[in-house]
Amino acid sequence: MLRANVAIKSQFKLFCHARQPIKEEGSRGMQDALELVATLTPREREVLVALWENRGCRAGELAKILCVSEACIRFHLHNIYQKLNVSGKVELLLLCNEIGFDQLAATLSGFQE
Repeated sequence: MLRANVAIKSQFKLFCHARQPIKEEGSRGMQDALELVATLTPREREVLVALWENRGCRAGELAKILCVSEACIRFHLHNIYQKLNVSGKVELLLLCNEIGFDQLAATLSGFQE
């Protein structure tokens, strides 16, 4: 299991270096990303930001960070996967990297207050 996590993390790092995130805030890609993320509930946004900030984190670790149960995190992640049309955590993180999620996460912080 540990080898699988290391392999996924290394593939993610290679993929992230190969693709350039969208940097212009006014670009169409950023608008599309904001529209997609706008479909998420505030708690799903919070889970997404926590997942992005703690890349490669397991549901149990995210649960401790957000002070909720692991089942709650899995429930929210499942909903996020469906709404953003991704198949799992790695694909979700790749999508976040592609849209320049660092800028988007700063925008999302305003939604959560």
